[in-house]
Amino acid sequence: MRLQLDPGCIAQAHSHPGNIIYIVESGQMTIPGEGVHEEGDVHWALKDCDCNQEQMGPTTTS
Repeated sequence: MRLQLDPGCIAQAHSHPGNIIYIVESGQMTIPGEGVHEEGDVHWALKDCDCNQEQMGPTTTS
């Protein structure tokens, strides 16, 4: 399955019924407690892991 999320999107708490691979095609994906995944990065999430507050889009600095 391919999923496209807009910058600024913050995922609600969820889990996956099976193992999942995230491939960041563009922008960034921030996972609290794990860091920022940049374009071209691959992230593996195990079945039934608790996923919460994944944020899409570029990280801004002030």
